[in-house]
Amino acid sequence: MKRFFFVDGKMTNLSSVLVVAITFGGILGVLYFQPPFWLGVGILAVSIIIGVIGAVSGAAESVGLKPFTNDPLGWRKAKQSYKEETAPEQDLVKKTKT
Repeated sequence: MKRFFFVDGKMTNLSSVLVVAITFGGILGVLYFQPPFWLGVGILAVSIIIGVIGAVSGAAESVGLKPFTNDPLGWRKAKQSYKEETAPEQDLVKKTKT
């Protein structure tokens, strides 16, 4: 089921459409059907939170981040990049000598 909504740490088109539909459906549903006050507030809050999650996900994807991953900050990749055989200062010294 996860593969329908998230692929490689990003939302699929299906999940994006569902986020937009739930957000606008919740807002328009509360305005049209006018449920009791606290039910309307709850529906509005949930639909707005879902919309914000979708917006933040889209913003993260636009700058090249994977918003839904187990390694959001990329610290594992950064940790691997520090395990080089030569330090960057040594590379700099080699380049200036030649």
